[in-house]
Amino acid sequence: SNKTTTTTLQALFTQALKDQGYEDTRVVDHQGSIKVVYGSYDSKAQAREALQGMKPDRYFNTAWILNIEE
Repeated sequence: SNKTTTTTLQALFTQALKDQGYEDTRVVDHQGSIKVVYGSYDSKAQAREALQGMKPDRYFNTAWILNIEE
């Protein structure tokens, strides 16, 4: 099914990121939408700084900051 394919792709992508050294990668269900996320930051400024450092990496060239209340 399509959901199984999506879940498999998310798991593969998450593992690929971990294999590249991005250990803090996880899959979350955010308001009914499944996201592959990296990192957790105390402020938007910290998240923005981390994102700028990751942008040159091919895995993060289309990344954005997502606020998730946990």
